[in-house]
Amino acid sequence: MRFSSIEVVYQDSRAESVEAVVMLNSSVGLRAFPFDKPVIVLGQAYWSFKTLTTQVKCAEALCETFSRPTNLDCNETAHSDFMNYLVSECLFGFPDGDMGKHFQIAAA
Repeated sequence: MRFSSIEVVYQDSRAESVEAVVMLNSSVGLRAFPFDKPVIVLGQAYWSFKTLTTQVKCAEALCETFSRPTNLDCNETAHSDFMNYLVSECLFGFPDGDMGKHFQIAAA
């Protein structure tokens, strides 16, 4: 099956203009979340959960996903919640709440 509307984009600057993002195993899919775009994962990503992405394991499954537009759902709430979690717990989450102390230790 050939898809005439598929375009390979090597930059994430056009995420707002696509209908969905297909990725292998990188953080590119995370960049689609703020634009509320469905993300299809072909490989493994630590953040690829059923509520966040559509996981496909073979070419036939990818064709099936694209053949039915209802397969390209986007859970905007889950995307937003997960991004908030990443920012608050993974990027800036410090057990004692003292971010400044941890930055001083890291810089020393």
